[in-house]
Amino acid sequence: MSPRWTLTAVWIGGLAIAALATYLFSAAVDTYVTEHSPLSKIDFEYVPAPTTRESVQATIAAVLLPVGLIAAWVALFIRARRSAGGWILLRALAALVPIALAAFGLRGYFQVVVYTLCGDCGPPAPDNPALDVFSRAGVVLSAAVPISVVVSLVLVVFAIVRFVRSRRPA
Repeated sequence: MSPRWTLTAVWIGGLAIAALATYLFSAAVDTYVTEHSPLSKIDFEYVPAPTTRESVQATIAAVLLPVGLIAAWVALFIRARRSAGGWILLRALAALVPIALAAFGLRGYFQVVVYTLCGDCGPPAPDNPALDVFSRAGVVLSAAVPISVVVSLVLVVFAIVRFVRSRRPA
């Protein structure tokens, strides 16, 4: 197997791990929101703790998510200096894929965050187990968006530099 296809497999594998982690996180948050219905029925002074299953899912997601994203981003940068400009632009486009994962995973998480921080728009509850459990993976997903944009921009700069160097007279 050529190095290019090995790196493609690593990139796809990293994204698959990140997608699985995002799904686990989203499922845990959605289950919490469904069971506790934080937008309507919960007393604003008492935010119920997530179940053990929800906590375990969120913790597994918090561990798998950075592993998958880092593997995918590293695979995009390896051999980038020797790649043609068009392939680098394709890599820059591929670097934006985690933004879609973040949009999927953070949909329910922001409901929990807004509810627990604002609630009745009074002071937040001092001990908030739901925010503690879900914040680990939520922070990683939130950080994935600007990091993906930066990785993509760096790869676009690589492509531009590659193009300018190839057009320079010898």
